[in-house]
Amino acid sequence: MVYPGTTVLEGRRRCVVTATGMQTEFGKIAGMLAAEPEVETPLKRRINEIGRWLSTAYVIICAAILAVGVLRGYEFLDMLIWGISLAVAIVPETLPLIVTGTLAAGVQRMARNKAIIRKLPAVETLGCITTICADKTGTLTKNEMTVRILYAGGRMIEVTGLGYEPAGEFLDQETGEQVDLATNASLRMALQIAALCNDSGIRREAAAVKLNGAPTEGALVVAAEKAGLKKQDLEQRYPREAELPFERDRMRMTTIHRDTETGKLVAYVKGAPESLVQLSNRIYREVNGETREEQLSADERTRVVMLSDELASRAYRLIGVAYRELREDDLEQLTPETVERDLIFVGLLGMTDPPREEV
Repeated sequence: MVYPGTTVLEGRRRCVVTATGMQTEFGKIAGMLAAEPEVETPLKRRINEIGRWLSTAYVIICAAILAVGVLRGYEFLDMLIWGISLAVAIVPETLPLIVTGTLAAGVQRMARNKAIIRKLPAVETLGCITTICADKTGTLTKNEMTVRILYAGGRMIEVTGLGYEPAGEFLDQETGEQVDLATNASLRMALQIAALCNDSGIRREAAAVKLNGAPTEGALVVAAEKAGLKKQDLEQRYPREAELPFERDRMRMTTIHRDTETGKLVAYVKGAPESLVQLSNRIYREVNGETREEQLSADERTRVVMLSDELASRAYRLIGVAYRELREDDLEQLTPETVERDLIFVGLLGMTDPPREEV
């Protein structure tokens, strides 16, 4: 059985829906929560304590007045009436009104701050809070991962634009100048791998851009489209022939594509940068406008790992990309050990999840 909220770690399956709504496991949990008895708030408990304390005080005071009056010669019935009258006068009849009015004032203040309170006691509960623990992704943030920085060909490139709208520029971090996408082969190769080694996509609905798939993969598709590399066009030129799905212990995913123009097979790999660097023995570079596959030295490998750690410390979620050409017989033994080795490292893509404006 696969339940709502289950995270698929690897592979792909076809599922049959067997329950919906309150019949699902999530629905059963919601039903149990709805059946829970209402718990008194601290304010209610405090008012009840005050009520019990005042009631005890009423009884003691009325008994004392009754006893003193009788001892001084007054009629018992008269003193009993006096005692009951005093008890009635002592009861704070306006206390519920004062509490309700105070909570109502709190509701108004919350409403002015764009927070709607359904029940008055909730205001008092909020007043008791000192720490708020909240889910970040999709709650404090938009859950729209966006590629903001890219390392390829030995250059750090900033990417502008937020969300899934494929509009933005690529700027050299050192000079601030716009990168020429037509001549920067390493940047195009990094984005091409990111878009093709990918199970997500974007679509337009009216004036909005919607995501099909995981936000992290969707951000890679959007970044490629900002460079003019549409996933649909790339898939026509490089159709997928096989894949090695993402696995948590490998921390990477590989797809096998055939170049329809040259007929060559190529494996595109994306995953954790430190993992890809260890599996790579060459690096994709541009020297004087020409692309090369240079030997990946120990110093260069260390530099990539250090750069990855630095970007991660700045709250970037990082994806490394690499590739490797394959032979036809490699398809017969399609395993991580045979395919994900002797890779050519291309670059890093760093993405962030922008916070909601109202947060």
